[in-house]
Amino acid sequence: MPLELALLEKKNLEFAGNLVEQDAYLNVMDKEKQSLLHKAIRENNFAVIQFRTSHSANVNNVNTSNATPLHSILQKSLRIFESKCDDIIRFLLDNKADAGVSSVEDASRLRLAVENDLTSTVDRLCKLGHNLIYLKVYR
Repeated sequence: MPLELALLEKKNLEFAGNLVEQDAYLNVMDKEKQSLLHKAIRENNFAVIQFRTSHSANVNNVNTSNATPLHSILQKSLRIFESKCDDIIRFLLDNKADAGVSSVEDASRLRLAVENDLTSTVDRLCKLGHNLIYLKVYR
């Protein structure tokens, strides 16, 4: 996929922009239904995350585990520096990421945020209407 090559391997945002201007498909997914946004999150590539959302890519694509990119960043938040994770989460939520979808394992965004001690994300999700009363936390 040329756009994936330009963004994730070559890290050439200018060339990727040219591809988008030539109608490159932004919401392409691989066989596991991982979008370019899922992959950028896996690589902690904030520049690509910003590029994708600025070009109106779907921020709510679900992979084979029914995980959106927001779910993916919350799942990995324990493994990366919290402030970087929080910046990505805030950016996704500001760009209309759906915070309500649960994964196949029924892991809601709110539950993952609580489990990973992401206080500002919990606060943001509660402001979006999530309710801590019904939260099942498994530790």
